[in-house]
Amino acid sequence: MPGTRKAKLVAKETIANVQQPSTRRRDASQTSSTEADEGDLMPPPPRQKRKVHHSKTSAGKPLFELLISTRADMQSVAQDWVEVYKNDRDTGLLQMFQLFIQSSGCRGHIDEEMQANMEFAEIIRKMTEEFDEESADYPLIMADRNYKKLRANLADFIRHVIQQCQHSFVYDGYLVDNISSFLTGLTDSQVRAFRHTSTLLTMKLMTALVDVAVSVEQAKENARRQYESEKSKHQSKKAGERLNALQHKKQELDQNHTELLNMLTFIFRGVFVFRYRDVVPDIRSISINELGLWICKLPSLYLEDSYLKYLGWTLYDRVSDVRLTCVKAISSLYELEDGYENKLELFTHRFKDRIVEMTLDKDYEVAIAAVKLILVITKNNSNVMSLRDAENVYELVFSSNRGVAQAAADFLNFKMIDGPEGEESDAPSRGKKSGANEQNPNYAKLKTVVQFFHESELHEHATYLVDSLWDINPMLKDWKAMTELLLDESATDEALTQDQESRLIDIMSCCVHQAATGEYPPGRGAAHRKLTGKEQKQARDDKYDMTEHFIEALPTLLSKFGSEKENINHLLKIATHFDLDVYTKSRKEKHLHHLLNMLRDLVEKQSDQSTLQACADVFDYFCNDQYSTFAKVDLAKSSLVDSLITKYKDAWLLCIEEGDSSDEAIYSLYSATKKLHSFSAIHAVHATTIIDIWESVMRTLKKASKVPDEIVVSMISMGTNMLLWMLKSMDNKSPDKSELKSLKKKSTSFMKVLQELLLTANAMTLCETFVTVCDLLVVFSPQIAVLYPALEPLVYEANEDLQRQLCSFLTEYIFTADDNDDTTDDNDKIDEMHNKRRRLAAFAKLVTCNIVPINNAIEIFKNYVKFYNDYGDIIKYTLTKCREISKVNTAQTLAMSLAKLYEEVAEDNGGSIDSRNEKFGVIRDLARRFTLTFGLDQVKNREAVAALHKQGIGFALRKQAGDELGVPPNLSFLDVLCEFVNKLIKQDRKVVGMYLDKHMANLPPHRGDEWAPLNNYRALLVNDDDTRSIASTSVSRPRGRRQGARTPANRQAGPLASTAIKARQAPPQEDDVASVSCSMSVLSTGSGQGSDAGGRLGASILSEHGDATLISPSRARPKLTMRLPAPSELLIDGAEGADESDLENFLME
Repeated sequence: MPGTRKAKLVAKETIANVQQPSTRRRDASQTSSTEADEGDLMPPPPRQKRKVHHSKTSAGKPLFELLISTRADMQSVAQDWVEVYKNDRDTGLLQMFQLFIQSSGCRGHIDEEMQANMEFAEIIRKMTEEFDEESADYPLIMADRNYKKLRANLADFIRHVIQQCQHSFVYDGYLVDNISSFLTGLTDSQVRAFRHTSTLLTMKLMTALVDVAVSVEQAKENARRQYESEKSKHQSKKAGERLNALQHKKQELDQNHTELLNMLTFIFRGVFVFRYRDVVPDIRSISINELGLWICKLPSLYLEDSYLKYLGWTLYDRVSDVRLTCVKAISSLYELEDGYENKLELFTHRFKDRIVEMTLDKDYEVAIAAVKLILVITKNNSNVMSLRDAENVYELVFSSNRGVAQAAADFLNFKMIDGPEGEESDAPSRGKKSGANEQNPNYAKLKTVVQFFHESELHEHATYLVDSLWDINPMLKDWKAMTELLLDESATDEALTQDQESRLIDIMSCCVHQAATGEYPPGRGAAHRKLTGKEQKQARDDKYDMTEHFIEALPTLLSKFGSEKENINHLLKIATHFDLDVYTKSRKEKHLHHLLNMLRDLVEKQSDQSTLQACADVFDYFCNDQYSTFAKVDLAKSSLVDSLITKYKDAWLLCIEEGDSSDEAIYSLYSATKKLHSFSAIHAVHATTIIDIWESVMRTLKKASKVPDEIVVSMISMGTNMLLWMLKSMDNKSPDKSELKSLKKKSTSFMKVLQELLLTANAMTLCETFVTVCDLLVVFSPQIAVLYPALEPLVYEANEDLQRQLCSFLTEYIFTADDNDDTTDDNDKIDEMHNKRRRLAAFAKLVTCNIVPINNAIEIFKNYVKFYNDYGDIIKYTLTKCREISKVNTAQTLAMSLAKLYEEVAEDNGGSIDSRNEKFGVIRDLARRFTLTFGLDQVKNREAVAALHKQGIGFALRKQAGDELGVPPNLSFLDVLCEFVNKLIKQDRKVVGMYLDKHMANLPPHRGDEWAPLNNYRALLVNDDDTRSIASTSVSRPRGRRQGARTPANRQAGPLASTAIKARQAPPQEDDVASVSCSMSVLSTGSGQGSDAGGRLGASILSEHGDATLISPSRARPKLTMRLPAPSELLIDGAEGADESDLENFLME
């Protein structure tokens, strides 16, 4: 931490004076004139040897017991102690010193003899020897309820003591002198408890003395004014005695003020300059927090660069709590009254960039405080922050943290919307037609927000901007102003451009959602946050007001902006938040009829899928039988669906039956299919038409190769919706047999057609077919028979062929490397990644719901490391759920995943691979990731780990056909299994070793380097102690020694001599020791965030996201040597601790 050389010299001399109080006055008199001039430091008088006063203490409890009491009145406690000090100051100080010692958690006791005959340094040394070193806790940091008020009580007690002595004992040259000297010695202690507690007490003592200095300054100013007033009187009216009394009082106050400044300077240089950079974060926080108070209370003394620099330096502290305390302390400086701006100018210029950087602090509380500090600085001086600095803060309104976003929105509101920049922009002039509305100030504010949003180029995040400004500026609820801005037809320069109109519509739609629901955007706050009673009432009122306005305005807006699909979609979202009771309460049914007609026109004219879906959502929201408008809306929806069915039939007959392949016929069928598909999800097709439509869907899918992919995809979705509507309309407890048989027939035939499409369809159709098959397997899974036994005939189970087709799809379309095509738009890449994650989640549902066997997840687990950034959260969740189903089967699947990856790497490498190959590291990294899934409880996972070893041994020792005497081609796979040996308990290692011996009996003599994997794996199973030592080295280090500390054996050699010493040792004999390279896992743990590009899982069954523990695959790992067992040790005797019945004869062989 930076500091001047002169300050260090003065501080060192101060500490020396504390340790030798008897010579303090003499040493101070010899201080150089340069140091004396720097602060006019006058150290307190020396502490003299005293005679022992054998007076009793107060009859009450010890001070420490009073201070830990939750009901004690600190003012009364301080008053009682002052009385004790007044009667016998040595006894009072003894009680005070004992309080300091006990508050630090020390069991030592200071008696009167020690106080009289020992210096402070000797007393502190003796107390250090009596300190309890068994526990690292002490009262100040303990969570015990007995000590929860100790910190506050200590501060209050010191404050009340100084306050009650401010006119007397503070200036006696004894009280503050001895207390500050004793505390200064404690703050220099190596014992953290002493240093922490004494620093808190010293800083609070100095704060109390600052309060006294403030009152003395005020008294000085009053005395000066009185003296000047009396002196300016006419000679005949002057009172000589009063003038002399005022003069004497003024001199006395000057003397007291000087003594206080000396005390404050002594404490600051003796304690603060060392403790503000202490290794304990809370000590640094206490020091910086109190410094902020001193500057605010006594700016005439402390508002100088020589003190402000400590605040600036602490902005770079590595601990977030200290940075937060520092930022808050700085914020209070800019809120001082006028007259001190110039003194902060240099500090602001020096540390402004750092404050702006802290708005991106990893700790959100620090970032929020930094943004608020920038706002305070800007209010103090609007020219301090540059445009670039302001823009950096503006961008934070889109932050995922709501606190940071709201703080940035407050700054944006001050600078651009309500502040000087917003005031400079005049209200938009709309000519004669809108002259009455020009007085609305929200016009200019809304235009400013729209312009900012347009320039931010984050056009998909309007909801985050609205949420940030929602509680700050009420203009976001001015629906009338928004509507008038959009409907303004004037051709002036102040009118909105087309892009600005689109941005305003987007913002208005988000405002409606925020007002009606009160929900936060995704990522801000809890996922299922419950509104408070006050918030619910506010949401109801806002929803009613919004509905009353947009019931009339929405049809007009749709008429004007009905040509742009994005504008239509945003406007239609507004209707899904209406309070439908307003139609009847306000007698506005005619507006409902107008809106329904417009929706019908939009469906007939538009062909965009998102617009059609938005129209269907509005009909679905309005079709609520709880409202009186239900009958009218349902009739309009049924009429619309009937017309869509008629158009669909005509187009299908023309294109499919009659074989018209013209572009017009194909487009007509495509448009009709999309429209009917959009409404089939919210409307059950009438029973008389269901057969015709179902047959048309099945016949179209059977001719999929001759039909455009877009039509086939819509047909698949429409067929799925029809099956679901039929299932929903069926009685779950006693279904009609004919309906049940019909549904079973339809679902079976539909699944067969989809299975054929998985083999022959194009990519677009294939992806939709894959998701549909996975969803239908979940709907018609065996679980439906568990919930509703009467529906058991509907169960459809995936056969082996279908399972292989689904797994093959994962390989070809999910786990594929992205082409680095620079021409592809980033948004398209993100959309494609979302689609891949949705498809992977659809298949993962089958595994996690136990619909297909766990071994179908081999392809998923095999790519855990390679595609961790894209699908890590989904794979981890799948693995966790599989372990809940069956730990043994999951472990076997992990072994098979490693084996399959091994085969692929070996094939790419020419058919074989060993552990020395660089590509082998990919397999080893995956194995290390799998080891973390077994946790630390070996007993809990013993069967699963043993099953993994058994599966791996069988694969590794599998012989090649026709080469019974050669080396097994997969033998190096045993090096992968070595990563899991430390997960076996001692008994199971013997069982696995015996199983390995049985397979080794059929192998030729395993001599030579090619058999090294077998020997290494066998050695790890036998050498239990060596394996444990290696595992402990890779995972943790002994708790009793710091990392990097030298042991007694090598302390004398020094850190640079260890290599030379090892080089002089005798080399190992080749007959006795062999070097075995064991690359153990060096864990690098952290909070994995998963992939941002993937978004949410896309399926309800995988809605939970877990944090992942990361292992750095590229991190270098130590090579450890281990003694190989002698040949006689290679054989394991079954009677030696290994029971044949263990693990049920090793999982039934």
